[in-house]
Amino acid sequence: MRSPKTKAPPTIPSPEISSSLPSPSAGSRGRAAAETRAGPPDQQIAALREALATLPERERLALHAFYLQEMNVEQARTVLGLSRSGLYRVLSCARRRLARLLRQRETEPWPVPTRTNGRC
Repeated sequence: MRSPKTKAPPTIPSPEISSSLPSPSAGSRGRAAAETRAGPPDQQIAALREALATLPERERLALHAFYLQEMNVEQARTVLGLSRSGLYRVLSCARRRLARLLRQRETEPWPVPTRTNGRC
């Protein structure tokens, strides 16, 4: 009897977030609206890079796998060793924390990242 062949899960390369983000000059769609909201694209991308760098590693890896590596849910959850609902929870926390960091960035200097009992 043959043993079933299992596919090795894809791996996430070391997430160098800055190289995965588009360059500030890439594309101009929606540029005018974006500039009036949060400054020029150069500043927006720099702020996003800084905010991503302050996220906890698990959240940063989940965002990188799902959005930048374009893995589907099954691939990303397998690579990260999470259940399906666990991946969605980590992604939700990461998006929430990222939005909070970017909002704070508009009004004050970068805060020191703090963890609150493992919750987002």
